Parts: sequence; structure tokens; C-alpha cells
Amino acid sequence: SHVFHKTKDDCLKELPKKTREYRNVPVSSRHELKHTNAMRELANVVHSMTDKDNDSNEALLGAFARVRQASSFAKVDATVALAKCILEKEASVVIFTFFVSIAKEVHKKLNESGWSGELLTGETATSKRQDMVENFQVI
Repeated sequence: SHVFHKTKDDCLKELPKKTREYRNVPVSSRHELKHTNAMRELANVVHSMTDKDNDSNEALLGAFARVRQASSFAKVDATVALAKCILEKEASVVIFTFFVSIAKEVHKKLNESGWSGELLTGETATSKRQDMVENFQVI
């Protein structure tokens, strides 16, 4: 077997310049309610915490993750719209997200709109990952 290693600086030389675009995203009342409920849960966990209670720490991390996930779901449609705009000008796009469920939802919506991209997550079989990366680099 072989081990392949590149530093971040080596990889950055091979990539196009990163662009960042910040947009205000309108949020539907359904997503706003989910976010509000997740924030309320987070506040309740914080108020009930004791300094040395490991269960409280885990509850806090879980509640915070639910706030982040609610916020991420609210941005799916805006992410899909932005990806479509990019794909009109560029041959490919990479979208990163922390949550597999968000990645799956974005992938599903892009597929429904006629895009034929691939989804690579931690759930993707290791044997398939390299082929996916190589296929992407060919584009």
C-alpha cells in the first residue's frame, strides 16, 4: 500500500482562488420556529447546568448542535440557488457542510433541478472516494 501526503500549502497551489460571498438569507417562518425552539432548548440547558456535571456538558453540546442544524436547514434553498448560479459560469462547485443531513438535502435538490453531481460524506465507502475525487478533478 502507499501513503500519499501533501501539505495544505501544496494543495492550495492546485486549487483555484477561494471566493467567499456573504448573503442575507430570508428564513421561512417554519425554519424560524425551529430555530427559536432550538435556542429555547439551549437556554434551558444553560440555565439548568451545574459546573461539574458531565451530563450537562453533553446536553449543552447537543442543544448547540441542534441550533446549528436548524440554522443550516434554513439555508438549504439559498445554498442550492447559489450553487446553480455558480454552475452557470463554472464547470463544478464544492459545497462543504458539517451535517450529512444538510449535504443530502442540498444534493437532492440540485439533482431534482437537473444537476448530476456526486455526494461525498463520511458515509461514502472509502473505496469510492478516490474515484469521486478523480472524476471531479477531470471536470
